[in-house]
Amino acid sequence: MVQTVPSTERDTLTLEELAHRMGISMTVAYELAQRDKLPVPTLRAGRRYLFSRRAYEALLDAQHESHPDQAA
Repeated sequence: MVQTVPSTERDTLTLEELAHRMGISMTVAYELAQRDKLPVPTLRAGRRYLFSRRAYEALLDAQHESHPDQAA
């Protein structure tokens, strides 16, 4: 039996999780990942794309700090 760890506890996000958080389709996320055009570094694990959860959260924090008048 394989147990998965909730994404909030893992250090990485899958492409599907990142796409969902960014509000983009899997097709767009995959195309951007292939071209290394996502706003966070792309990690490759075989055929899988993984992304640092901390890097994504830091990106959001930086965006929030640069636009404090725009509440989420």
